[in-house]
Amino acid sequence: MKKLLLILLCLPMIFNSCRECQDCTLMFETEYDTNVLDSVVQNWENTLDNSVNYLDWNEFTSLQYPELNQAERQCQKDFQEIGDWENEFWAMDTMENLMYIGRFYYDCK
Repeated sequence: MKKLLLILLCLPMIFNSCRECQDCTLMFETEYDTNVLDSVVQNWENTLDNSVNYLDWNEFTSLQYPELNQAERQCQKDFQEIGDWENEFWAMDTMENLMYIGRFYYDCK
């Protein structure tokens, strides 16, 4: 009987220690097509690969955001940190004005 009581008393501790998990995917949201994105990053120096510039948008994202569009299991107590993370993407247009390209963010389910 004591063993059963001990087990019943330990159950709440076990369930309280469980971490909540969600599948989170890094996403990119933009109104531009791949051709525009290619031309934007082709003017940027690729410091990770020691190249002069990025070849295209795919090379940029594969080096800078390799986890883009891949779901990853995130387990932590507070998903606000991941769910609220956002990185806006800006570039200079031909008139040297800042132009909003899009944003990287996590979509957690």
